[in-house]
Amino acid sequence: MWHLEEFCGVKLRCRAWLTEVASGGTGSAGPRLCPPHGSQGWPELCAHPGCPGSEAPSNFPHQRERPGKGAHRPKPGIQPRGNGPWLYRAPAQDGAAVPESPWEQAKHTEQHEGCLYNIPLEEVKAVFPHGLPYRFQQQIQTFNEARVMVRRPALEILAYLKGSNFAHPAVRYVIYGERGTGKTMTLCHVVHYCSRQGWLVLHIPDAHLWVKNCKELLQSSYNKDRLDQPLQASVWLRNFKTSNERFLQEIKTQKKYMWGKRESTEEGRPLGEVVEQGLARVRSASDAVGVVLREIKQQSHRGSFRLLVAVDGVNALWGRTTLRKEDKSPVSPEELTLVHNLRKMVRNDWSGGAVVTSLSQTGSLFKHSSAYTPHELLGKEGFDALDPFVPIPVANYSPREFESCYGYYLERKWLQHEKAHTEDGKAELQFLSGSNPRQLDRLAGPL
Repeated sequence: MWHLEEFCGVKLRCRAWLTEVASGGTGSAGPRLCPPHGSQGWPELCAHPGCPGSEAPSNFPHQRERPGKGAHRPKPGIQPRGNGPWLYRAPAQDGAAVPESPWEQAKHTEQHEGCLYNIPLEEVKAVFPHGLPYRFQQQIQTFNEARVMVRRPALEILAYLKGSNFAHPAVRYVIYGERGTGKTMTLCHVVHYCSRQGWLVLHIPDAHLWVKNCKELLQSSYNKDRLDQPLQASVWLRNFKTSNERFLQEIKTQKKYMWGKRESTEEGRPLGEVVEQGLARVRSASDAVGVVLREIKQQSHRGSFRLLVAVDGVNALWGRTTLRKEDKSPVSPEELTLVHNLRKMVRNDWSGGAVVTSLSQTGSLFKHSSAYTPHELLGKEGFDALDPFVPIPVANYSPREFESCYGYYLERKWLQHEKAHTEDGKAELQFLSGSNPRQLDRLAGPL
């Protein structure tokens, strides 16, 4: 018996079945196996308007049927229900294999733009132990799933990474755009892709937290001219350990490190021992971060691992801070041990990976609220430090992306207002939000 998917109480026949029936096949060969799951059936069809996998063959009359009723035509934009990896199954083009699961992110192409794919919740905890943007975390808790939209800026970066020669110096990418356009989620998409491709990911989820509101600021024991932030350093080490645990035993230290008169890490020991030292002795956590970054950077050219340096809010590394010394004089970013070491990582004097950063006005200090370009947010010092880089602009939703997001909210019954389901209601949401992802999310909440 052929596999059936259920969508909003409607039985949905798989595309392979539709194709076989439309072509006059009898199905005598028996049920086919679903490649990603190894079980009978296929991933569900897409209800996304314009998606190449959304329509049944032209000579087959009904795509969906209600028991005892006539043909049923789904509302445009509504996404299928379920926890499958994809919201659609698109046909292959030019002989290319079609992504069957999020593990095949490497096969994301322009045909997937605007569609949503699912990241398993256990995957979210492993790849993003620090959490995701606050509003997106709320959405995950509400819908009990993590759906990420495939957008053009992320596809552009993924295409560049696939075509990179990692024997050359690391290429730097700077994601920028106006407020609420999805810069952080674009960076998270790249982080998830690299993590699933087996890269070592050095992720700084918000660099602005390192230059403001620090509860503890201590003089460095390694360099008296610098200041340590043990609490921030220990939190980062814990998250780094969670997301890159398998590398911590493979990478060995290249020299001996002294942590005090009696404590040291010998040459040739696993890098995990350095991380544990920073977690066990919080006072030396900032120095442990510096050692981890130094060892990773020096060994990335060997080819045993690919390195992604991902920094959200990279403009925080240059400019001003809100921190004060004991004498009440201001602290400059270069005086902070964490910032000093992170600046070294965003240089292009190493090979074997890439640097993907984003600019953020949300947490930036002493910048005009309308500033969003690299020149405005980085300033001359920061711009010169990152130059040359590949700019990646992120704009508001395209019509297709807006339709996809709107349909997802409808399908999840997030839009309860009676007029939100009408064409006029959709047009009003699009007008009021300006197709800005953040504004659409805020407008949809009370509805």
